[in-house]
Amino acid sequence: MVQLATDWRQADITERDFAMLEYAEKMTFDAPGINEGDINKLRSVGFEDGDILSIAVLAAYRNFIDRIADGLGCQLDPDSLGEDQRVIEALTTGKAVDLSS
Repeated sequence: MVQLATDWRQADITERDFAMLEYAEKMTFDAPGINEGDINKLRSVGFEDGDILSIAVLAAYRNFIDRIADGLGCQLDPDSLGEDQRVIEALTTGKAVDLSS
């Protein structure tokens, strides 16, 4: 879990999982840049069109929820991530918001 949260590119994962995460990352940071080559790469490791749609929808949903939470100043409950501080730090993004006033 720590390796996936901190540097998924170096994690011990399958070629298929690597391609999926690479696509999800591109959806997050450069969705307009996704092209036929990206889709064909997913197909080349065994994903069918329905699978690719699911990956795209889930990546978009996760990004949507993150934007809503960030926009509302929501903070992640560290207890929900377990005890490993490296995982907490890797999954906690944005800036702290003071909601006391």
